[in-house]
Amino acid sequence: MKILHLISSGGLFGAENIVLSLARGLNDEKTTSIVGALHNHQNPNLAIIEKAKSLNLPTFVLDHPGRINLSAIGKLENYIRDEKIDIVHTHNYKSDMVGYFAARLAGVPVVATAHGFTDTNHTVSLYERLDRWVLNRFDHVVVVTDKLLRHLSPQKRHVIANGIDTELFYFSSDRRQSARHRFGFDPQNIVVGIVGRLSKEKNQSLLLKSAAVLAKQYPQLRVLLIGGGPEEENLRRLIQELNITSIVRFTGILSNLEDIYPAMDVFVLSSLTEGVPLTILEAMASHVPVVATSVGGIDELMEDQKTGLLLKSFAVEELVDKIRLLIEDQSLHQKITANADLSVRTKFSLKEMIQQYKKIYEDSISRASSSVAHGHRR
Repeated sequence: MKILHLISSGGLFGAENIVLSLARGLNDEKTTSIVGALHNHQNPNLAIIEKAKSLNLPTFVLDHPGRINLSAIGKLENYIRDEKIDIVHTHNYKSDMVGYFAARLAGVPVVATAHGFTDTNHTVSLYERLDRWVLNRFDHVVVVTDKLLRHLSPQKRHVIANGIDTELFYFSSDRRQSARHRFGFDPQNIVVGIVGRLSKEKNQSLLLKSAAVLAKQYPQLRVLLIGGGPEEENLRRLIQELNITSIVRFTGILSNLEDIYPAMDVFVLSSLTEGVPLTILEAMASHVPVVATSVGGIDELMEDQKTGLLLKSFAVEELVDKIRLLIEDQSLHQKITANADLSVRTKFSLKEMIQQYKKIYEDSISRASSSVAHGHRR
């Protein structure tokens, strides 16, 4: 079985890490997974290809301008035929559209994973509406939360929660000491961290405004802001306005986050919109209690007061209260970290996720073979 994973990538974020995890987990003596990326010269980013190469995974780059075009579809069709690809698996709206038409022309099954919809601006909303239309025509569509694409038929739609490598993410005192030393934190510092693209929908400003309030009560508070993106300047300006420049660390985009989470005492996800964010699972497996907005599929990952704390609003006061609770109530802190770690390892393992995808691929190939045997062509 030869699978082409295709994504239009803006960096190494949640969807990209799922692609890499699937490709690594599926590469064996019976299966070859190729990591493919659309290359837009106006906004080039091939970090996923570089990472795939470092993991010794086969790669493919499709030159692709900003808009969907027949030339890119034709090139991809030729690649599918030449490389004898059995399944095309696409991972976001641009790759869904290009991958769908190329796979249909080449006569191979096409599978998509809907990681979530952001509707961040009018252009993105238009593309995402087109994406929902084209996803209706895929052989199989995986959704990472049951809240997505409920209009699709049960035969086509499959709910598979994101999974992480639980052997990679864990807590140890040595990891904590090393991570805190890396950022210059003292043992008495209270470190609140957030990981994600610096973009409007990730809403890091909510944490910063909350930190400004908390810093008055806890002068030892520090904020770790991990990620890069278009909102960085605005966030830096906000930090100056709030007069908290001295307590905030901008790290930029970091790899090997498994070594970073142990530096934190609390992890915050303040997003306005989400699918099923890997960062929450990674923090939970690293024994860091999570405070997160109740959006997208987050309430499917966390049970309020048991495996994390859910925010019911985007109010600064509520986030302040939740972080303060975890600082002050160490018994709650310990209960949540223990429950969260157990939950991740039993429900959200990478091994289970890969097995579920394998079943979909095998079903796709079986149906395609049956269709050919009966003389039907796509």
